Amino acid sequence: MFHFQGFFSVSLYQTHVITDKMEKNLVTQITQIISGNVSRIDDNFIMIDNVKKLNTSAKHLIKLNAITIGVCFSGELTVEINGVENHICPGKLIITLVNDIIQFKNVSPNAKGLILIISQNFLEDALKKVNDILSLYLYIQKYPCINLSIEECTMIQNFYNFFDLQLNYKHPYPYQSKIVSSILESFIYYITSIFSIDKNNNQHNRNEEIFREFIQLVIRHFKKKQKLDFYAQNLYVSTKYLCNIIKTTSGHTPKEWINHYTILEAKLLLQTTNMTTEQISNELNFPNASFFCKFFKKNVGMTTKEYRMSL
Repeated sequence: MFHFQGFFSVSLYQTHVITDKMEKNLVTQITQIISGNVSRIDDNFIMIDNVKKLNTSAKHLIKLNAITIGVCFSGELTVEINGVENHICPGKLIITLVNDIIQFKNVSPNAKGLILIISQNFLEDALKKVNDILSLYLYIQKYPCINLSIEECTMIQNFYNFFDLQLNYKHPYPYQSKIVSSILESFIYYITSIFSIDKNNNQHNRNEEIFREFIQLVIRHFKKKQKLDFYAQNLYVSTKYLCNIIKTTSGHTPKEWINHYTILEAKLLLQTTNMTTEQISNELNFPNASFFCKFFKKNVGMTTKEYRMSL
């Protein structure tokens, strides 16, 4: 039997030192980014029915042991996934995978949309026999947002309506979790079919492909690989060509992107763990804590202590 942990938990980052502060469950983590109540089944299946509940504080980074599936029906919002901004407008579907670093940066006053947050364990229970969506993993990782047709928006709304009825039923009933899990399997199949069609129909610009592939390499290796030669070799291009493409496509140099992810991870560790500056410096493979502190101050404009106190 195919085990889904290999699919949904391919971590983009190395394992961190675990502290009590990191061992927060999903519900606790979600309260950091939303205001108001959410509909849920235990700590496994959470539905946010109003995107205006999202906290768009620029300081809030979140990494979940879960996937999120969201759709925008009106208005606009901006979501940063692993440091790459995604502008979400009406009719767009967005998916984040396990261990993606997410930051909600903007939600317009007229925004309407829905978000499902599904724990890895709950997802694996629902999808034990599903083998054919593995090939889409890298595609979703590179292109987490796609446009939906009116019919697709309607179908997804129908799924959400069903989940809403189940989660907000007046009285608890037997097999609630099993029923939701069964429908979730159908929902994931439907989402997979949408991404499959998008993958087959859309030919993405080659420069954009290289940029996305570069970003994925940086996410996996930025702690240990700082030299551009490594990334150029893995993308089968010259270092000069890589620099030109990344700068032209994104407006930033490859080195700026590597620094960006280093800072992003440093902020996350400062925000979500009790690790000391020296421990974080070691985690990010800096020569010493002093070098790391200077790097952080130069890029963030405040010391690590000032950053922690500002949270």
